[in-house]
Amino acid sequence: MGKLNLNFSHSFNGKVWNIISHPDRELLLIEVRNKEAMEVYYSLLNVSTREFLLEGLQFDEHWWIGVSWFIDDVIVFHTWPEEDNPDFRYYFGFDISGRQILWKMADKNILDIKGYSMEVITKGEQEIEFYNVLSGSKISPADAMNDFGKKQNKSVEKPFHYREGSDYFDTVSDFIRTMTGKEAVRGTDYYENDEVMIMSVYFLNQNDKLDNHLFVVDHQGDPLMDIQLENDSEGISAETFFIYHNKLIFVAHTRDFFIYQLP
Repeated sequence: MGKLNLNFSHSFNGKVWNIISHPDRELLLIEVRNKEAMEVYYSLLNVSTREFLLEGLQFDEHWWIGVSWFIDDVIVFHTWPEEDNPDFRYYFGFDISGRQILWKMADKNILDIKGYSMEVITKGEQEIEFYNVLSGSKISPADAMNDFGKKQNKSVEKPFHYREGSDYFDTVSDFIRTMTGKEAVRGTDYYENDEVMIMSVYFLNQNDKLDNHLFVVDHQGDPLMDIQLENDSEGISAETFFIYHNKLIFVAHTRDFFIYQLP
C-alpha cells in the first residue's frame, strides 16, 4: 500500500488550541493561542481546496475568547467580560462570507445549542429563552424544538482512548512492542477502519518524560506512518488525532498542523 499521502500542512504562530469542524462543508476552524503575546487567532481552512478562507482572524478581545458553535456561514463566539463569573458571557455571531458581526448578546449563558437554536438564560433571570443562531433573534420554544437535532456533524470520527491497565490497552501495547521493541505506557488513542489501524502511543524517554508517537499500519501490519507528535511531555492527552472525511488530522509539537489522506 505504501505511505500515506500528505494532503496539507501548516505551522501556526502559537499553540493549536481547538479545531472545530463544519457539519455540512469540509471546513475546519482552527483556534491558535500565542501565550507570550496573549493573543488568539482564528483561521478557516477549506479542506477540499487546501486554502484558507480566513487567516489570523482576531477581535477586540484578544485572549478571553472561544467558539460556541459553527453552522452555515455563522460562527458563534463568546468572551468573558467578568473573569470571576464565567457562566455568563458575551456572545456574537460572525458571518464568514461577509466577514462581519451579525448580532450580539450580553450577560447570557447558552445552556445548549442544537441545529439553529440556542437555549439561553439571562443573568439575573430564571426563564429559559430560545434564539436563532443565524439571526440572533428570539424564537418560540416550538420553533426551537423543530430545529433541535438538525445539522449534527457526522463527518468527524474520533479514536477510542484506552488507559494503561485495560485489556484494550494491553492488546495495542503488545502490537506496538512487536513492531517497535518499545513499551507503550499510560494510554493510547486507537482507531481502525477496513483499511488501516491508527495508534497514538506514549513511550518513556531517557528524561523520564513522555514521547508521543503516531503510528498508521495496514491490516497486514505494514507501516504507513510513524511521526512524533510530542516529546518530553509530563502527561498524556486524549483525542490526539481525528478522522474527517476520510482524512487523518493531527497536530505535532503543538503548532504543526497536518492532514493526510487515508486509503
